[in-house]
Amino acid sequence: EIPIPNQVTQQGMNFGHSVLGTSQYKVLHFGFEFYGHATYHGLVPAGNPIIQAVISTMLDIQDYFFFAINPDQTVTAFRSQFEAHDLAGLRTNQEQFGEDSCSSEQYERAVETFTKKPDPPGTVMDWVCRNNWDYLDLKKYPLDLNPRS
Repeated sequence: EIPIPNQVTQQGMNFGHSVLGTSQYKVLHFGFEFYGHATYHGLVPAGNPIIQAVISTMLDIQDYFFFAINPDQTVTAFRSQFEAHDLAGLRTNQEQFGEDSCSSEQYERAVETFTKKPDPPGTVMDWVCRNNWDYLDLKKYPLDLNPRS
């Protein structure tokens, strides 16, 4: 709801992940800390095929892009190459949760619980595309970006 100021995005961000859940299901947590501004959290079912495809790509190319889309339709792209220790943790976690299933009810319960007391404190974002592979089709859903003049 509040745009991330340019002076904040120019500093970059801290990106991390963790695995939440029980022996019955796993939820993958991504954390995005914008220094001196805010922390945002994204929770997704760990075994979801779309999530697995994205993580596999991140591991294969040892790189990632994230876009911060502000309410005023400005966008900031973040790109980083993984360090060896980052890859090791993500790869180990992917092996552990790759085949896990998480029902809609379990996922919603995990999000509700985490949202009550996010750790670290921050805003929990909605997972908008869910199980719809079409949202990854850039021909169908393009995001046209114009460079700042």
